[in-house]
Amino acid sequence: MRLVYYPIALVLAIISITYSIDAAKLTRAANTEMDIDHATELAWKSTLEVLTFSLYSGATKTKRRVEDLHEEASRRKVIGERSGIAFAIASLIYLVARRILVRIGEKSSELVMIYDLIGVAAMCLVIGLLAPMLVLKAYTILPIVGEVVLKFEAKSVITMITSLARANNFFIAFLVTAFSVITPLLKIIVAILIAQRRWPSWHIRGLNFIKSLGKWSMADVFVVAVLVAYFGGSNDQFSAARIGLGLYFFTAYCFLSYLATHKLMRMFAKESIVAVEIDRSSRGERSV
Repeated sequence: MRLVYYPIALVLAIISITYSIDAAKLTRAANTEMDIDHATELAWKSTLEVLTFSLYSGATKTKRRVEDLHEEASRRKVIGERSGIAFAIASLIYLVARRILVRIGEKSSELVMIYDLIGVAAMCLVIGLLAPMLVLKAYTILPIVGEVVLKFEAKSVITMITSLARANNFFIAFLVTAFSVITPLLKIIVAILIAQRRWPSWHIRGLNFIKSLGKWSMADVFVVAVLVAYFGGSNDQFSAARIGLGLYFFTAYCFLSYLATHKLMRMFAKESIVAVEIDRSSRGERSV
């Protein structure tokens, strides 16, 4: 089952990331053609086209180019979203099937289920970090010129970090990197090390470390901040906001990583209880 799911999920994840990023780039290019400078130039071209009875077709060509960019961006956006939905459905079916196999007592165990949760969570994290989380557009309507795009942003976690660094906001960029990238990666790595059972004496330390990471993690706050920005931008008359694919998968990572660590802690607690009971019974036999 793993040999079928993981290659398919990996391909779907790559398609989803690639096409979502390409759609954002094409949309940005199309909106650049609609800023104040280009819109004013287009108005002059349109006037010249009317005066020359369409012998000059500069405005028509520009409009067609912008329309083509929007159409291609929309096509790639749809492909990226459908790939993301297919990834989510395949992952859900796979995890449910794994859970059923655990319950009916096949070779699959709770530990295998934890590994799968960590694996799916890691892929969701990668999509969540690279795919756009929030798309914002600010525009206005000017006489004669028409719609003018004042600003367009399609931000993922990684692009936001690079933008902060380029603006010399290194401390904020470091905080976002630490809490939204490094902390989740550390959590996944430590969970894998605990699940491998190579260092039994390190289990408690590792679980405590994960608990500490959970206290310092800003993932839930980050998601709320993006949602606040979305609702703030979508209520304005001259602005539009759209939640990107990255936010959904970043939220999915938060849920799956919590579920995996919760199962790890519960499994370790059961093993500790069994070990204590075995130790007590062995001591009782010795005393007898």
